[in-house]
Amino acid sequence: MFYLRAMSDGATVASPRPRWMTALALFCAATVVFLVPRDLFFSDARYVEVWFGFEVHGTAALVTAPVHWAIFALGAYAFWRERPWIVRAAAGYAFYVAASHLIWILRAGGAT
Repeated sequence: MFYLRAMSDGATVASPRPRWMTALALFCAATVVFLVPRDLFFSDARYVEVWFGFEVHGTAALVTAPVHWAIFALGAYAFWRERPWIVRAAAGYAFYVAASHLIWILRAGGAT
């Protein structure tokens, strides 16, 4: 796949998708391939999800699991199709994950 890149002299040239976008698209796709069977077929994982650093269990976990799938599926699509908003969205999601881990650690009594 090629996209048009504007050059400093005003010309446009075709260039391939950046490798890092391809890598992140494949990572997101692989995550979906991992999460869906795990959440559907393994009961220990099926009944636990983590949102904003808090674990949800039971029905709440079952209902919110597809949201995780959708986030990563959308990431795979957006990185593959080189959507301009995906870099900011991925940075925001990375910050959210880091903050969630911090909240989870602090709620558990702190890091050892």
